[in-house]
Amino acid sequence: MPMSCDGDDCLKVAAKESLKGNILFASYNAAANATTQPLFPAILIFGDSTVDTGNNNYPLNTIFRATHFPYGIDLPNHEASGRFSNGKLIPDILAAKYNIKDLVPPFLQPNLSDQDILTGVCFASASSDYDDRTSLSTQSIPVLEQPNMFRSYIARLTSIVGDKKAMEIIHNALVIISAGSNDFILNFYTVPARRLEYPYISGYQDFILKRLEILVQELYSLGCRNIMVVGIPPIGCIPVQMTAKFRNIFRFCIEQENIDSVLYNEKLPKALPKIEASLSGSKILYANVYDPMLDMMQNPSKYGFKETKRGCCGTGHLEMTLLCNAVSPLCWNRSEFLFFDSIHPSEATYNYIGNLLDTQIRGKKRWKLLSSSSSYRETIVLGRRYSKSCREQKQQGRRSTEERLLPKWKVLLRKLKLLPSPRFTKVTAYELDDYSLNFDQGPGWHDHDEPENLARSFSSRFADPTKNIRATRLLLY
Repeated sequence: MPMSCDGDDCLKVAAKESLKGNILFASYNAAANATTQPLFPAILIFGDSTVDTGNNNYPLNTIFRATHFPYGIDLPNHEASGRFSNGKLIPDILAAKYNIKDLVPPFLQPNLSDQDILTGVCFASASSDYDDRTSLSTQSIPVLEQPNMFRSYIARLTSIVGDKKAMEIIHNALVIISAGSNDFILNFYTVPARRLEYPYISGYQDFILKRLEILVQELYSLGCRNIMVVGIPPIGCIPVQMTAKFRNIFRFCIEQENIDSVLYNEKLPKALPKIEASLSGSKILYANVYDPMLDMMQNPSKYGFKETKRGCCGTGHLEMTLLCNAVSPLCWNRSEFLFFDSIHPSEATYNYIGNLLDTQIRGKKRWKLLSSSSSYRETIVLGRRYSKSCREQKQQGRRSTEERLLPKWKVLLRKLKLLPSPRFTKVTAYELDDYSLNFDQGPGWHDHDEPENLARSFSSRFADPTKNIRATRLLLY
């Protein structure tokens, strides 16, 4: 039976109940926002066909394409998008997990919206790799050329949100680099030129790792800070590699090629901490895909796989790109195949790997995101000098801070010049407004000193819109 109340009492009770309801509603909204808030503001992808979401569709002379059936058969629209699989790739899977977007578009796609740019794109190109010679025969975009597209991306991003916000997005974005396999499959194992130059594969691996370091340094100079570098899979267990050894009628993995993969994957996680230490403020994560893929091959039933030695398309021994087409027989149980074609994993495989990488990324507690409203300031070593007035202002600020922390007798002795003042290094607090000073001289001034009156804005120095990459230019590759 409802309780009776006076007019004023009823109003008070109603007000209290309304307040409780508002608090509960606000708490619910806060919880909902916490679960839907993107972990990273954008995702940026560099590499080969394992992460190419369609850039190879656009250069006219690119050989490796996935623009035809049955590629993309399990995508939401069931259409070939340029992804070398039956469905989503790891960038799409991670972007969805982090509430960034459902599919990561290729940068060369002509109809990119502003929202596509704001939340990140893919610069990867199928059949490319760190060694430029790997891309020569396939006319793909070499991995170390992909930052040219990134500069054009920065120009458009800046035109949408301005310098300061563009810096914030790039600084906080998750950057994924996935490459390395093609340098061995399409180059070292196949073409003798590099084997003559590097008689031992260890030397060639060191060369590849040096190229990777150059790429990471360039991306860092353009503002990237949160970088995940993916290792290589068991190359000797890829169906096309087993087919290449004609005597391997039982389709066993090529042991020596797997040993080579292990050696490379042992060197990579040792090299990355050194690169991270040399790039102040960077967070670089090694992603191990070798072990999970090998486990899928050795224990397929644990993952729901029934076939691990051939692809789903055609015979699965050789078919890929143009050979995997509309007239090729296609398996109906694609989720039970580790590989979709003779070299590329299925969406089911990518889902398992994506879940593992997600755990690694979320477990890296050192990711630090910077926003214009945050009090967090990251200490970095500047890539160039401050102007005199700016430098003096920052040193004066640090002197004041230090004096507040020193004992009073030391402050007095310093003011009387009886105690020497500390010398200040070029390490300075990270300032949003001085972001453009964090880089080297930029692409146009390598051989001589830049003029003092050169524009120092983020976009004009490092993403000149006149240098935007065009599809016609890619014919040179």
